[in-house]
Amino acid sequence: MSHRVYLYNISTPSEAQDTDKMMMEWGYEMPLLLQPLLFDGGFIGGNNYNNHTEPDNAGLFYPAQAGIENLKRFYHFLEKQDNLIANKEAFAKAKNKLFNYLDKLEHPYFHLDAWDVFNMDDIPHAEQAQSWLANIAHNNTVIHKAMENDDISLLRYSDLLDVNPGFHSFAELLNYEAYQYGWGHIWQPYEEESAVEIYEENGLWGLKDKDGKVLLDSQFDEFYEFGPEDLAVVVKAGKYGYVNKSGNIAIPLVWDDAYDFEYGSSLAIVKQNDTLGLIDIHGNTVVPTNYEELEALDYSGYFTAKKDGKWGVLDGKGGVAIPFEYDEAFEYGEHFYHTAVKGKKNKHIFNEYFVYLGEFPLSAVDHIAEGIILVKLHKNANHSTLYKKDGTVCTSGFDKLNRQSHFPNLLILRKGKKYGALGIQQESLLLPYEFEALIELHAYIDSRPSNLVLAQKDGKKGIFDGDPIHPSWLFPLDDYQDIHWVYENTFALQRNGLWGIASSSENWLSDFEFDLVVRKTPVNGFAYAFKGSASMCWMHSGCREPIKTWYWKMSKMNILTMILTLMCESACWTMR
Repeated sequence: MSHRVYLYNISTPSEAQDTDKMMMEWGYEMPLLLQPLLFDGGFIGGNNYNNHTEPDNAGLFYPAQAGIENLKRFYHFLEKQDNLIANKEAFAKAKNKLFNYLDKLEHPYFHLDAWDVFNMDDIPHAEQAQSWLANIAHNNTVIHKAMENDDISLLRYSDLLDVNPGFHSFAELLNYEAYQYGWGHIWQPYEEESAVEIYEENGLWGLKDKDGKVLLDSQFDEFYEFGPEDLAVVVKAGKYGYVNKSGNIAIPLVWDDAYDFEYGSSLAIVKQNDTLGLIDIHGNTVVPTNYEELEALDYSGYFTAKKDGKWGVLDGKGGVAIPFEYDEAFEYGEHFYHTAVKGKKNKHIFNEYFVYLGEFPLSAVDHIAEGIILVKLHKNANHSTLYKKDGTVCTSGFDKLNRQSHFPNLLILRKGKKYGALGIQQESLLLPYEFEALIELHAYIDSRPSNLVLAQKDGKKGIFDGDPIHPSWLFPLDDYQDIHWVYENTFALQRNGLWGIASSSENWLSDFEFDLVVRKTPVNGFAYAFKGSASMCWMHSGCREPIKTWYWKMSKMNILTMILTLMCESACWTMR
């Protein structure tokens, strides 16, 4: 029997809830095509379901929304690669299903549970989880490099770690029929066989239920498969309409042509007198048939349309999102839209709110956050620019944005040899271009990724919190040699070769008296401290009997106390 790996969408790490949703049950591995879901802010904690006692209780957790956006970006990247996708129609169908599925997820975390696979090895689960965390991060780095350079050749299968050995190239894995371009990895609850059957009699088509009872007499010239909204297009005497699975004509056969309802929009394109419009599932006209061309622009219910020889964009209610002033159809980028500039290689670029930004090479345009677009340096610009939601310039003149950091609110920018930090929520610089380094601490506060950055300037160091509401310095620049995040709002600071402990939330700092302070991972709330030749031990919750040692504990109340205590069990302490 295959050992299984499970992926869930959950509300609370290490705490099962009735609303948690199982997304995947797969043998032995985390499928590569879904690994972009697990790219940002990963951490290790107790499993929600296979929650056995230590040391066999280590699962992986990731923020969900960032992962969903990253996977969408990955699929858009794949879709525009020449000669990569063997069946473009099947890929588009799988992509739409996957995007629609992900958009309906409600909880803030993904949880990867590989307990069953970890049991195959004698290595402690926590160590295996750390290895999986690192390998998934490595694979996402390879994927991001390919996306950043818009070059699929950089996604070399031999560079990936812990992937299915049955394939020799990424293209081979991507086009493997059973994987359905990633949709095949998604767990589907058992569904009963179809309750209806489309049947043919005397060259005409009708509908029966599962017991063979006729729901619709054989009367249609064409009877297409049921699609979204459980409606099927039917044709009779050259007119198109829709029937439902109850055998009722849901939308009368009055159209010259009709198409399936679009995933995510509950709208369908129909034709009348050689022009196109949109109807809803009740047959009501949402957009009159006034357009020469009309096609879905994305999975969010927007359509690119042509009227009087010019192209624009319609929303799902018939409103005009982009006026009909352009020569070519619009296309969806990654949270932005574009259309050709006549006689040029550049594109007209609009952000996700359909605000016009300008003419740029498509390869230079990158979505950064909600409504915020990066235009990287290109042939006609020797610097990079960030645009706000309203289309105005947020900041310009910098050389590069650091895509290796994953703060919820901060963007690290480099200008020359100096670094600055921009707040996404504020849409402005929070730290000017004055720092030799701005380093992500990978710190978690209340089990969520933080905006804490280690800043270095003129030989001094400090900690800045780029909070979206109250950005501030937790530890202003001073002559610290190093600063480590330990747990929640607790930090270890080094000065003159010795370490002290500080709590930013309680504005408290110990003496600088320790030779070393080391965070104990993956157990939150514990650390090692060393002083002289004596050892330090970390507390195990089961300790009862005495051993004399120095002990530091960060409680859940974020109060750090040094205790000279009596503890037990050699498994719970380390002597050096």
